[in-house]
Amino acid sequence: MTYLSYIANKLGLALLTLFGLSLIIFLISHVIPGDPARLELGPLATQAQVLNLRRELGLNLPLPVQYGNYLWGLLHGNFGISLVTQHNVWHDIATRLPATLELVLAATLLILVIGVPLGALAARYQNSWIDGLFRLLSIGGVVTPSFFAGILLQIVFGYFLNVLPVSGEVALGVPYSGHPTGMPVLDGLLRGNWPLFLNALRHLILPAVSLALADLGQVARITRASMIDVSRKEYVRAQRSYGLSDASMTFKYMLKPSFIPSLTLLGLAFASLLGNAFLVELVFSWPGIASYAAKAILQKDINAVMGVVLVFGVFFVVTNFLVDILAGYVNPRLRLGTQAEG
Repeated sequence: MTYLSYIANKLGLALLTLFGLSLIIFLISHVIPGDPARLELGPLATQAQVLNLRRELGLNLPLPVQYGNYLWGLLHGNFGISLVTQHNVWHDIATRLPATLELVLAATLLILVIGVPLGALAARYQNSWIDGLFRLLSIGGVVTPSFFAGILLQIVFGYFLNVLPVSGEVALGVPYSGHPTGMPVLDGLLRGNWPLFLNALRHLILPAVSLALADLGQVARITRASMIDVSRKEYVRAQRSYGLSDASMTFKYMLKPSFIPSLTLLGLAFASLLGNAFLVELVFSWPGIASYAAKAILQKDINAVMGVVLVFGVFFVVTNFLVDILAGYVNPRLRLGTQAEG
């Protein structure tokens, strides 16, 4: 199987998954008890007003036609009207999504630059005190809930040491218009606004660390196990017999094949962090999509909940697609696997 055929195959599966996701969300929205038109107008609306709104929304049409209209609306950014904000749900999501993306990207970066080297280091000093300390810390990170880690970090660094802010995205006294990306750290860097960049970075540290801890431990453990497994391969033993240094063996011959499982887990972690960010955003008063979704659930805002679920699902599918493409590029045996098995 060529690389282009591999990409086409994965793209087809991704599109099929997105189609299935949209169908499931559509069916759930029609199974949930309650009339959307009645929910929109409120309990004081007359039956005639409810029937008129049902016609305007197309709720009187056959389900296949409604599903077609639903897909057409999604393609044009029409996710329905939020019952709480009275705005298009896509407008609400697009306004808050950059804050969540900034938080998730920062957490993913921490997982990558800390978790992979830690796993490689633990494998290099297997069964030593360094390895034992690593395993203890990684297990602690995995079993500690993100919101609890966030509260502990707030107490230590926010209240006792008083060195980092414990809430919000940017301090009130720092002017920020939300342009061009809606991510203050990136915007400050792109525009050379160093007071904004440094202030936003200080606000980002604690929520990003608390969100990253669990997956950081998982990625480090997977990297360690993969490195140990690769170190027992015949080609590694042969290269070591030629007198290559440990550093050269680790980074040139062992880390790349060992990174494939970590890459897959890292991609899944990026998508799952969107869901894990719910309580972290609430703990740190972070103005992102996760806190918006949590409030929508508490207020039974069905359109908002469905819109957020769809966006999260799209992130999962797209992230998995990109991970598969990168894994197939890094390890050609993955894309040749189907042909070899046949």
